Amino acid sequence: MNQDIRWKQSLVTFPELWVYGLSHHRLKCLKKIIKSHLEQGAVILYGSRAKDTQKPYGGADLVVKKAVPYGSILMEIIRAGIADSDFPYLCDIQLFEEMRNQELIGHIERAGIRLFEINMLSA
Repeated sequence: MNQDIRWKQSLVTFPELWVYGLSHHRLKCLKKIIKSHLEQGAVILYGSRAKDTQKPYGGADLVVKKAVPYGSILMEIIRAGIADSDFPYLCDIQLFEEMRNQELIGHIERAGIRLFEINMLSA
């Protein structure tokens, strides 16, 4: 048997790790963009991705709790950064403390998934 063929047959491919319908690469992309604008905050995934009922190209719904700096204009900047990146899904990101819909707040408290925390203030 040809040596090249044996080498190709011995290659094992591993599927990329997916969490909540997002690949590890996509999660790293989100974290990099958000972390470049925030000094502190907890980023929480909610909606269909948190419930694992998302459609293949459904968007990602995120909230940030206790964001520093704080401001809805900052969320617009982060949203634009995500839209300009290679993140392939629409992404809605908002500040938890500005939410007024009690049903949605309840859903986030029950089913929200804490993706990551940023705490550069204590570093």
